[in-house]
Amino acid sequence: MEGSPSEVNAVIKAIDGRRPIISRTAIKEFSAKGDMNVLREFLTTHGGRVGKAGSRDLVDRLKRSGIKNKDAIITGSAIRENAKLLTRDEKLLKRVGPIGELF
Repeated sequence: MEGSPSEVNAVIKAIDGRRPIISRTAIKEFSAKGDMNVLREFLTTHGGRVGKAGSRDLVDRLKRSGIKNKDAIITGSAIRENAKLLTRDEKLLKRVGPIGELF
């Protein structure tokens, strides 16, 4: 994601009134291609915040289940925060089960 208006609108629709929580790893991935000002504005406007990291044990278990390192870190954060994991990665979605949501 780069933060284009269509991507932002897709996320807004997917969160459906929930407060967004984003992991530090997802922020780092976004910053490689996206506009951090767009992300800051989005989080401020929608009451979002940075999520807590998942435990090392949880991340290790996720990696052993076949989830890649960065995806395991992001998924671990979502699990710790009891939050939905919004993704466009259908392979990841199959691995994370009910906490995942395609958008």
